[in-house]
Amino acid sequence: MLHILHTLQEAIMFFYILDFHSDALAAGRTYTNVRAIFPDMPVSRVKAKHAAELNRQTAASRSPFFITLHAGESITPAFRPALYNWIFQDMRNTPGLAGICPAEPDNSPRGPLVWRLEAVREAGGFADSSSLPFPHYIGVQLMNRLDAHNWQLRHEPLTGLLRMPTKVRPAWHKSQEEWQHIHPLLQPAGRVPAAHMAAEPAVSVVICAYNETEHIHWAIQSVRLQAGCNWELIIVDDGSNDGTSAQLEQYKNVPQVRLLRNERNAGKAACLNRALDTARGRWLLELDADDWFADGALRIMTEAAAANPDAGVLYADRYDWQERFNKQLIYRGVTSSPASLNPDRLLAQGLPVAPRMYRTDALRTIGGWWEDGLYDGRLYEDIQILCRLAKACRIVHLPQPLYHRRVRDGSASQSNQALYPAWREWFSSALQVDC
Repeated sequence: MLHILHTLQEAIMFFYILDFHSDALAAGRTYTNVRAIFPDMPVSRVKAKHAAELNRQTAASRSPFFITLHAGESITPAFRPALYNWIFQDMRNTPGLAGICPAEPDNSPRGPLVWRLEAVREAGGFADSSSLPFPHYIGVQLMNRLDAHNWQLRHEPLTGLLRMPTKVRPAWHKSQEEWQHIHPLLQPAGRVPAAHMAAEPAVSVVICAYNETEHIHWAIQSVRLQAGCNWELIIVDDGSNDGTSAQLEQYKNVPQVRLLRNERNAGKAACLNRALDTARGRWLLELDADDWFADGALRIMTEAAAANPDAGVLYADRYDWQERFNKQLIYRGVTSSPASLNPDRLLAQGLPVAPRMYRTDALRTIGGWWEDGLYDGRLYEDIQILCRLAKACRIVHLPQPLYHRRVRDGSASQSNQALYPAWREWFSSALQVDC
């Protein structure tokens, strides 16, 4: 028996304390707690770039298992023999064990507690911030990927073994609302059956990207998980120089995804026109590279399009997320779009409208997006096309949020507000001439 315990002690190399909210006091309490019960085990606090740091540290590990705890959690003395028992049973009976998690997770589950290193490596490790902008869900997301890889996940009740802190997250963190909106995107894209590749997709989703390595994977994930609608995704890399093009190569063999690249930066309107030239869908739906779709958005919008065959544009409401200085996203709630889109009001207020879905033949009839004029179609192309289409066809509003918009200080819409009055004056004159 002593030999077995000695072997099992060597099997667990590290405890990792994940501090997602920069709470040094909570992390310190967890550290002290673990050291008291496992004085023979190394303990490491991970306070930034959690996925990358976990992947780095576990890459050098030779132990078959490791444990992750969240800052503020504590284990009881009974956890030690229970842990040895789980691992002993796993080694004997269930070699595919990937982790141990609560049997009945709440609305925002913590994910597995104990990980088999072989399984984590096979699944590609924890997802970094470019693929998952909510780091506190890295455990849940990896658990779902392991399940897709057919690793068995053992569920164990943790009553009497793991104590959760009374205050897990800051007051501004609306965890229930966040979990409601994010958990559908934590599934592997392969879990949603791809729609039949018909000659004409219902909708062509277009992402125009310039230096978006930090965000574009999450946007793409939100498209690939859309079910109940036949879609294609066209990604136009607008001459990025930050590695975006290299990262997009992983999608070149993905069905329904097409990659286009401009050798030199051409601007948003030029990218949209290039996508329009190749789009096969009856509708064209824009998605900014730093935003993402709500679950079921494409199905709902294409069903609404079928119910409104005379419409040229459909738009809906959105969820807003404020990006903090440390890239953390704060849920701000629902922003309703205007019930009707009047060109004069659009121009006067410069209203952001998302999502926006256009009938492809209506876009082609008016010649697509203007690339000449003030700022060469690099700014305010959304207001430009909406105002022009509003004069040519019927526009329908869907009064429900279907789009998640990231509000960040460095975005084009936020950093170029001072340029809008001059553009508005130019466009008003150009629109009158065009009519």
